[in-house]
Amino acid sequence: MPDWIRVTKDHRIVYYPSGVKGVGNRKAERVGKTDAEAEARVRVIIKEVELGASLKIDANATWAAVFVAWEAEHAGIIKEGTYRKRLTAVNAHLLPSIGAVRVVETDITTLGRVVDHVVASGSKTDNFKSVFQSLMVITGWARTKKWVAAECFGGPVEVKMLFKNGCMRTSTQSTTNEDDETSISMADVPTWEDVIRLSSEVGDIAGGRTSSQLIGQKCAAAVRVTAGTGLRLCELLAVTAKRVDLKNGFITVDRQLDRYKVWVPGTPMPTAQTKTKSTHRARIWESVKADIELLMDGLEKDDALVGPYNGITWWADAWGNLLTEAGERCNWTWSGHYLRHHYGSFSTAPVEQGGKGMSYAAVMKSMGHKTLKTTIETYIHDVSREDEGWID
Repeated sequence: MPDWIRVTKDHRIVYYPSGVKGVGNRKAERVGKTDAEAEARVRVIIKEVELGASLKIDANATWAAVFVAWEAEHAGIIKEGTYRKRLTAVNAHLLPSIGAVRVVETDITTLGRVVDHVVASGSKTDNFKSVFQSLMVITGWARTKKWVAAECFGGPVEVKMLFKNGCMRTSTQSTTNEDDETSISMADVPTWEDVIRLSSEVGDIAGGRTSSQLIGQKCAAAVRVTAGTGLRLCELLAVTAKRVDLKNGFITVDRQLDRYKVWVPGTPMPTAQTKTKSTHRARIWESVKADIELLMDGLEKDDALVGPYNGITWWADAWGNLLTEAGERCNWTWSGHYLRHHYGSFSTAPVEQGGKGMSYAAVMKSMGHKTLKTTIETYIHDVSREDEGWID
């Protein structure tokens, strides 16, 4: 056993994280009740300290720090599409699954967490491959800086095994269409009562953080407007007053908030093309007209319908996090994107099933889908039951 670590009679482990006796702050921890348990923990500590000493990164640094550093160094350097692709993988899967893991604790189980997270999200194989590739690219970059060890996730055989496992598991996910939308029925989407619960929680959180009841009411209204227009998150956040036609019930969608650029208060909104690189007009449910009127109240024509508060600069991420936090409070079991699915599913559903009875062609145009096939394959409805007998 190295001289910088020892085990006391009562199974406390005392050691120097620097790997040199007498250098730096000494740490102590109590583990287990037996010699075997203490020895097992000692082996882990020795491995971590020795690895940390060989890396040019703080021993307590997490993967989140690696991802942030990669983002900062590559912004504006690599192709925008590639950069966005990598950031999407980081924000959607890598940060949630391994962001809190210390770099010196990385092993095959760390990679397994990523695989499990992507599979649990319902992603298809193409998306899994994209996330996996992004992690490997970022890891390779970090290795050149000696921030991570060679084969930190295990040997090539282990890594290949997990990759194949992820491909197999994601290939059995529910089928998706050309817009990467899963085929769903009304039973799969939140009800209007669910939307109301989510909006109420969003309003409570935002109102409390800003000490403004009005801001809370507007944030709650924005949730209902999303469900009543089918706008994607960044499309909603890019809407300005002049893009809303209250007289005819339309919102012009010709851009989206660029979530990968800082939006400094008082400066123009950073925007990007819509997902389909085209303009469409989203039809508004009359049931959310009052909510839109509340959001429009007092706005100039170029003011955002749903603008940031408290000096927030990463507004898309903040809004997404707000939805997530509110969802946890009210047991909302869907992603925020299901506000859009609520609109699509209930818009295409027959009136007798509680829907709006809109044609698929009308909904396709309203939601900005590329093709009618996308809309039809995404929003499916039961038209009859097997036990109904005679068909008229």
